[in-house]
Formats: sequence, C-alpha cells, structure tokens
Amino acid sequence: MLKLAKLFIIRNHQLSITVLIMKLPDYIDAVSGTFVDFVVVSSSSSERLRFFELPAVDPTPEWIQTQKSRIREFLISHRGGVKLAGFVVDMLCTPLMDVAEEFGIPSYVFFTSPTAFLGLIYAYPVPPNILPMVLVDRDTWLGRFLNFARGYRKAKRIINNTFAELEVYALDAYNSNNTSRSEHDPLPPIYPIGPLFKPIKIVVGVRGGRNNKLAGRTATNSVVLLCFGSQGSLPTDQVKEIAIALDNIGCRFLWSLRCPPQSNNAQFPGEYTSYSEILPEGFLNRIEKKG
Repeated sequence: MLKLAKLFIIRNHQLSITVLIMKLPDYIDAVSGTFVDFVVVSSSSSERLRFFELPAVDPTPEWIQTQKSRIREFLISHRGGVKLAGFVVDMLCTPLMDVAEEFGIPSYVFFTSPTAFLGLIYAYPVPPNILPMVLVDRDTWLGRFLNFARGYRKAKRIINNTFAELEVYALDAYNSNNTSRSEHDPLPPIYPIGPLFKPIKIVVGVRGGRNNKLAGRTATNSVVLLCFGSQGSLPTDQVKEIAIALDNIGCRFLWSLRCPPQSNNAQFPGEYTSYSEILPEGFLNRIEKKG
C-alpha cells in the first residue's frame, strides 16, 4: 500500500495522501508491527505523505468492523477544506468502504495478489468439492477472506499489483466475463499498475550476516530460496519433509522458516524459539556450511 501511495504522489504533484495504519497486537503478529514502524520512519520525508495510526484493538473475526467509528471520526476531523478524491482500502478491509460511502467518497480496492486469484474468487472453474479445503472452509483465514471479497463489488475500480504481459489470459478472462455480466451483476474494472517494487538496502544482524556470506561464496544462481510469504508457515510434518529433502540433495539454501499460528483465532505465524524442536535430529549440524 505504501509503494502505491508513493507512486501516486510521484505521478501527481497535486495529490496528498494519508495512510491509516491498523496494527495488530504483538502477541498476534510480532513481525509486521516492527516493519511498519521502519517503513513509516523511512518514508516521513515527504510533506504530501502522512501517516495516522488508529488505536489498537484486540482483533476478532469482525475487528475491521470495529474500526469504522474511528475512521469516521478521522474523516470528520480532517476533512476541512480539502477535497477527498478517493478512499483506497486493502483487499482485507472492504467493510471500511461503507464509511467512505457515507461521505460520498469513491472507493478503490488495492488487490496485491495475482489477477488469476481474483478470478478464482468469483468463478470456481471446477466443482467446489474438489477444490482444496482451505478455499471453501469458511472457518479458515482464506474462508474469511472470501467474505471480504464480496465487498469488492462496491468499489469503483480494483487496483491490481500486476501487469498485462504477466497475466494476459487472466486479465482477458476477467474482462470478458465482466462484459457478459455487465447488465445485471458487474464487477469493478481492473487497473493493472504493477509491478510495485523497489530494491532497498537491508541492514541485517548476525543471522543475516551468515546468510550473506553463504550467498557470497557460492556460484551464481546456485542457492535455493525457500520462502512462503510474510505470513506463510507449514505444519511440522511438511517442515521435516523439506528438511529431509534438503539434507539428501545437499544443495546450498536459504530457508525462511516461521512457526504456524497456535490457533485459528486471528493469529499469524510467529518465530520458533529453537529450530531444533521442529527439524530432524542433527540437521542443523549437517547443514552448517550449506544453509
């Protein structure tokens, strides 16, 4: 979202943007809060890009709804003589578009996943009973995500972090399907504005230094990277299977390994206190100079 905001103020010097921040308590997500603080500090040089941190609340499956009153108060107190051109919400914050509608402000959804996934949300290509359970079980996080996705229809546009050359088929399929249903049940048009990324210099600690040394002393393109996203985690049996495979292959690797949430009650992956509790016996010693 921050990269999108920076893109807007670079492209249009008449725009000013305020980013509303909703943090999760550390006991739920101990990683993203620190990262958000770093991003805010590193982006505070522009007067046209401001940040406002909403009061923290204990999250529940309806915790986005609880922020409506706070955002309403913010809009009332900060409107002044400024014309609000739009309200851009994260793909998981669509209930907040109701507040924008109260003020007559057009809403846009910032969708960071591929267009192909967006298409899957609205049109299952196969019977639901043969899809992975995580897609159809409404008690999972993805099941809750599908509830948020229903709100996309209220948006004026969907801003998608993709580009046409990458997802030709998915974008054509979405647009064709939207044309055929435009009269009775239209979906918002897509703005493919990606890819949004900017190489940055990352300062790392002791563990990061070891990773840098590993990458530096190996041949080009010879290090396997295992990373399942900032909120990705695997169950114990799959972690051990991957470890056994890496051990048997003997390749050099970098592995971002995170602990699964302890429950499904609005928790996110965390950090292991000790990798030895999850990896096969002797694995860390055997891969000391390889991973």
